[in-house]
Amino acid sequence: MTIKNNHTDLVEELAALAPLHFVGVNGSGMRPLAEFVATFGCAVTGSDLTPAFGRSLVKFAAEGSREDLDLIAKAGTIVFSSAIPAGHPTLREASLRAKVTLHRSLLLARITSAFKTIAVAGTHGKSTTSALVAHGLEGLGLDPSWIIGAPFADGRSSYHRGKGELLVIEADESDGSFLRYSPFIAVLNNIEPDHMDFYQTIERLEGAFGSYAANVCAEGTLVYWQDSPSVARAIAGFSGKRLSFGGTVGSDLRLLETATSGLKTTATFLNHGFRRQFKLPLPGRHNVLNGLAAICVLLLLDQPAETSCLALESFPGIERRLQPYTSVSGALIFDDYAHNPGKIRSLLAGLTDAFPERRVVAVFQPHRYSRISSLYEDFVTAFKGKSVVVVVLPVYAAGEPVISGYEAETIARDISKGSGAKTFFAPTLKAGADLVKSIIDLNNDLVVTIGAGDVWLVAKDLSERR
Repeated sequence: MTIKNNHTDLVEELAALAPLHFVGVNGSGMRPLAEFVATFGCAVTGSDLTPAFGRSLVKFAAEGSREDLDLIAKAGTIVFSSAIPAGHPTLREASLRAKVTLHRSLLLARITSAFKTIAVAGTHGKSTTSALVAHGLEGLGLDPSWIIGAPFADGRSSYHRGKGELLVIEADESDGSFLRYSPFIAVLNNIEPDHMDFYQTIERLEGAFGSYAANVCAEGTLVYWQDSPSVARAIAGFSGKRLSFGGTVGSDLRLLETATSGLKTTATFLNHGFRRQFKLPLPGRHNVLNGLAAICVLLLLDQPAETSCLALESFPGIERRLQPYTSVSGALIFDDYAHNPGKIRSLLAGLTDAFPERRVVAVFQPHRYSRISSLYEDFVTAFKGKSVVVVVLPVYAAGEPVISGYEAETIARDISKGSGAKTFFAPTLKAGADLVKSIIDLNNDLVVTIGAGDVWLVAKDLSERR
């Protein structure tokens, strides 16, 4: 593949935009992008309502502070995401000062054009799959770059600038901006209803994923999950090179069987008539499919099948994806970012496979009123299981206005009806932790906190209690 722009060109373009000031820099999509840009030697600053955390290449200021206003005044370009509303104070200040503003996806698109890019899209599994790909490539000595949505559990960051020509990114569908990329390999994991406040209909959602697939570069390949009718509809008109994975007959990498032991899964698949096996330190069929997608990518990059499978065995996982917490009381405690119905179902199924003898006590923090209201029936039926108890916290609004009728008490009641689970309501994070502590049986239960907000604080709190 001919790379359209070399890194010298990219360095010059970024320098022309600098200093770059990122609004909401601590967001999961913004921070790794800001840090990655800073590795090219240009000045990068950022502000956020939440405090800075960890070591950083980015100069940070509290949003709205005098220092923030000073950084805006000095900035050459203001970078923002769709999470930042048009009337945001920083954007207003930038407009008054006639600053150039740039959506994060346009900046990321420019970066991807300087690399051989592997983009991972889908309603869920993007972070895990992109991390699996990056981990596999690094383990095979290809020294890739990556910009993904979560740090690795072994301490590696959510960004890395490698010396190789490959770049792994997540292609976020939430606002349609993933259509700005033209990757060398485009992965399409799955399509389920989400972000329906933006898409309105499943047809429009599927159409967007179809356009994403069509944007793969001329020399490139689409990797997709064959089992999904929604994916099939989305890519019906795709005429480029493709490689499929799934459990159905005809999948290029066809999953035959899985065996779970605790948090580890062994999977057997068929490829070109050969039975192959790989192991993941993750439970659940959904993670096995993520692993198959990653193996597809490695095979397309001419990596041998045997070493590609072995490369995934040492995957450490990523933060907030079934992240275990060491507990002083001996309780089994996990935290997971799951924030739509499909993710929740997959998470609970994986935990049931891993610990079939345990009751699951789930602490659920609904995320965004727009999401919970548009997918309400799917949410309240997502907690079905042989032995699941659900503690429901108030909706984490993420800056959205409150929508009446979606109070935590109502959601708890409807989960009880829709999923058949025993449910409780807790008005605060501390009350949720107190409630779990009062009902948990250390010998027979496990706890998992669920949501994209700050519900992980409940897992942390519980892990520190005796």
